[in-house]
Amino acid sequence: MITLFEGQCAADKRRFIEELIDFCADKLMKRHQNVTVTVQLIKGFEKNTGQQGATTVEGDAVRGKCADFLIELDTALPMSKILRLVAHEMVHVKQFATGELQDSKRGVRFHKWLGREIDIEKTNYWDYPWEIEAYGREAGLFVRWTEDTGYDLKYRWAGEE
Repeated sequence: MITLFEGQCAADKRRFIEELIDFCADKLMKRHQNVTVTVQLIKGFEKNTGQQGATTVEGDAVRGKCADFLIELDTALPMSKILRLVAHEMVHVKQFATGELQDSKRGVRFHKWLGREIDIEKTNYWDYPWEIEAYGREAGLFVRWTEDTGYDLKYRWAGEE
């Protein structure tokens, strides 16, 4: 796993993000040596896009072919929220890297989940199977990481919801 950073942030924030990315990669993906994640830290990302974070595949999202990802995060958010977003977005990295989630050849309106095409205009966001998994796993990944590192006892943000 290679993690690159674009944008400015405090050294400790960058270290926590990188540690959590490695932790999530170890827990979510058996083979992640050839995966590169670029983290773009953008102040006001949510204000400009309506999203707190996002994951984009750099190149084709075809099983075994996608190994470069861009995770965009709003640096104006509290530390606990940024780190939970990292865990959430790493679930999406896993989904694309393993081929569970793919872009459809029918355009941006469609995604493939486990081989089944889903029309995102006819499906509620909270019913997207890839979001159900990402929201379901983000808390567990975040809590396990804080416990495994001892950050749950050392940093106030580790216990914030």
